[in-house]
Amino acid sequence: NCEDDKSENLLEILTEFIQENTNVISTHPCNFWTPPTLPQSFNSFRPLETIATTYVSGYVAKKILPFFKDCKICSQNILHSGGDSDIHQFIKLKEHDKSKKRLSYCNENFVQSLVEIYNISYFIFPYVINLFDCAAKVNNFIYDNISFSLVPCPHTSALKKAMVNSFVKLLMYNYINRINNVI
Repeated sequence: NCEDDKSENLLEILTEFIQENTNVISTHPCNFWTPPTLPQSFNSFRPLETIATTYVSGYVAKKILPFFKDCKICSQNILHSGGDSDIHQFIKLKEHDKSKKRLSYCNENFVQSLVEIYNISYFIFPYVINLFDCAAKVNNFIYDNISFSLVPCPHTSALKKAMVNSFVKLLMYNYINRINNVI
């Protein structure tokens, strides 16, 4: 639900750092990573994050929907097709023209999966942010610790991968920007 600002090439070095799968073999201890265990008290469903994530989910939907637009089930997994829903209250407030829906209204299960991805990502970032190929480590950790509530179709695994990759990339940039603002 963000306007395209054509800023895709501004952070090429940061992109390489996050996504580069280097063949560097190092014995340095910070290159070896053992995933932590989520504490029993960890709650990946927090209602406050749902409000903002519902809005941001429109951005993720716009990024991945072109790859799944030919599949009716995938489109239903991403976009909300029913009437008004409580989780879309913030998006309704952000609409400039109340008579037309220009922003993306995402499926509740899609939003809930993104809320889980958000919470698990911010739990794991401090453990992996200094490692090579940290995005892949976060993605794998999420795949192991999340249950997606999507209607099955032949593209479900590709949809899950696209959701996680797109949203983790966005969250990682945001996390790194927050660190840079502190520094």
